[in-house]
Amino acid sequence: VGADVTTRLHQVRQAFKSLTLEADAPPKNQIVRSAKPALQGQDGLALERLIVVNDEGIPLPVAILSAAMGTDIKARRAVMVVDGPDGKAGVLTLRRDLIETLALQGLVVCVPDVRPYGELRRNRGPQELNGTVFGRPELAVAAHDVRCVMAALRNRPDVAAGTIACLGFGEGAVVALAAGMMEPDLSPVAAIDIGETYGAADRHPRLPRILSVGDLPHLAATLTPRRLWIHGAAQPDAFAWTQQAYARSGAPHQITVSGTSAPVDNAVLVAWVAQNVTP
Repeated sequence: VGADVTTRLHQVRQAFKSLTLEADAPPKNQIVRSAKPALQGQDGLALERLIVVNDEGIPLPVAILSAAMGTDIKARRAVMVVDGPDGKAGVLTLRRDLIETLALQGLVVCVPDVRPYGELRRNRGPQELNGTVFGRPELAVAAHDVRCVMAALRNRPDVAAGTIACLGFGEGAVVALAAGMMEPDLSPVAAIDIGETYGAADRHPRLPRILSVGDLPHLAATLTPRRLWIHGAAQPDAFAWTQQAYARSGAPHQITVSGTSAPVDNAVLVAWVAQNVTP
């Protein structure tokens, strides 16, 4: 990390944005419509299924889980949960305990399907080819779709103004970092079970030529000084660069890097989110 860390991280951020062809301005023209009537469970939670049509006209299926409020709508903090490749179906089943606990903590939990995951996975092959040829690869469109869903989420009357937390798992952990790089109001961000760096493995989500501008540790560093948790990196030493960047930015305690020895306990993750969301 160079002496002028602010300049260096600005260069890294701009290089990633140029590589993904992502604009600085937030996406516009999101259309939200109900896919199914909201379901009120006996556990005091409401499940709502929506379609967010992004600014490219692509329908993104979204599930919203929250504690039922009846007619007394109060704005609450929100958290997005991104997973791949099964998308929201995997989250609603395998991570059900996590999202229910988050909702019972008073958070609005948003679980989207973004390209190329979940219900949008059927087009993954052509999307990967298109991204390689025309420059809008998997990681770029996935992070863009997170931005679109986030913009729609912030327009809801039950979501408080301010930052929105993001939890990413597996491939979704990389998407969370990329979306966080693009969206300064995505905070805190947890990248769980992130796995291999691009330099160490041929991995998904695809981002051709990424190593010409950096790797996951450099992408993660652009989130400084926001609260960030990196867990389960196959090359944890690589994120020493990220930790150095945080330290030289004056935020050494804002980043946590944990190894692969044990999975993250749901209670620990919920407590981390609750502690770090904007009051």
